[in-house]
Amino acid sequence: MKPSKRWTLAISLCLGLAATAACAPGGGGAGGAGGSGGDNRLLIGTAGEGGTYFYVGQGFARAISDSTDIAATSQGTAGGTENVRRISSGDMDMGFAAPADVRKTIEDGTADASKLQVLMSGHATVTHIAVRADSDIKTLDQLMVKGRRLGVGEPGSNVQNITADMLGAYGLSLKDVRGQELSQSDQVTALQNGEIEGANLGGGLPLASASEIGTNVGVRILPISDEAMAKIQKSEPEQFREVIPKGMYEGTDEDVPSIAYPTLILVRADLPKDVAYKVTKTVFEQREKIAKVHPAGDEYTMDTAFREADSYTKEFGLKFHPGAIQWYQEKGAWDKKYE
Repeated sequence: MKPSKRWTLAISLCLGLAATAACAPGGGGAGGAGGSGGDNRLLIGTAGEGGTYFYVGQGFARAISDSTDIAATSQGTAGGTENVRRISSGDMDMGFAAPADVRKTIEDGTADASKLQVLMSGHATVTHIAVRADSDIKTLDQLMVKGRRLGVGEPGSNVQNITADMLGAYGLSLKDVRGQELSQSDQVTALQNGEIEGANLGGGLPLASASEIGTNVGVRILPISDEAMAKIQKSEPEQFREVIPKGMYEGTDEDVPSIAYPTLILVRADLPKDVAYKVTKTVFEQREKIAKVHPAGDEYTMDTAFREADSYTKEFGLKFHPGAIQWYQEKGAWDKKYE
């Protein structure tokens, strides 16, 4: 399906209100819940403008602020890797991340798994390898070639992690291409202007950055083969098959097989239990409100709450926060295997 006018309007309104507590893309300066700002303030790390974390995070902040006594602020960041590091250090209360972000930061020693806890798994983050609709490039084999001008994502973003794994599936590295470390919104501009040949974008469906390209110049989303997916899964086993439906973007006339991973909603391990409980309860009970900011908000259900939890609780030793566990227990949804 194509993005609704209601969703487009909601994003425009949220961007117009960016100075408010619930929609602060560049910072907001709120102290942490239980940190310098007191127990009633919550700082949520998202990602760069154009990605789904950015918009869903705004929806989270608005719903939490409207439904509880917690003053929540969403903050634009470089993405999941930055969010994990800042949550681990106590500089941020809550944030969106991919399992690969957790893996990378634990392996490089910039995050401590014991200082991170999970509230839930969330929406599927779907990889979009995009070229202009008028491009001669029709397959990944044609794009993943040495010397190509590619948008590879910002340092500290999972987009860049996936770009590296994608290139690796074709025997290449980031050094083999003329990679530009751009945010998703900047990749959109660069692709439309012909400054790059391909963009690596990611987020929930529909993805704002892909919609923008489709509307302005037409977009072609390149399919990811089973062989390429299998190679990527060697380093990112949490990746799964996802299909981008035909007609979702201008220029996509057929279903496109891609890959996706679960979003993790992480918090500081020392976040007060009552705060974690209220946030968990609000996200699930106010998902329709969140979905008005971005449709991916509607994916926060019991069907996705523990998506790939077997993998990340075992591999990283991540635990669910006691406040979240309390809410799941009340709903009869908690499985002790995650303890």
